[in-house]
Amino acid sequence: MKKRENLQDIPVLMLTASDSSQDRVKGEHAGVAAFLSKPFVPDKVIVIAEKLIGERRLLRERRAMHHYLSDSTGAVSNIMRAEDTFATVFFTDIVGFTPLTERLEPVRFGADQ
Repeated sequence: MKKRENLQDIPVLMLTASDSSQDRVKGEHAGVAAFLSKPFVPDKVIVIAEKLIGERRLLRERRAMHHYLSDSTGAVSNIMRAEDTFATVFFTDIVGFTPLTERLEPVRFGADQ
């Protein structure tokens, strides 16, 4: 699967009864992204799968950013890095805005009124 170009980025989760370090090394060499030993809780499969899907999405986004930013600036790695920050969010609800937008065509909605 990992040798086929169109399948290389698909993360593989191995559900196994063989959980020795040698088995893990063989799996990693074959392209396994995560291991889960039997017996396991079904919810754990979901958590690991969601993590792998999120990592794949991040990888795709990084690759997409390379089309617009060069590696020499380090901008791609800086943009795609999680950062804990303090922010203030201001939310306002304009009276009658939703019904107004429902009546307008998308082109009209974006135009100055």
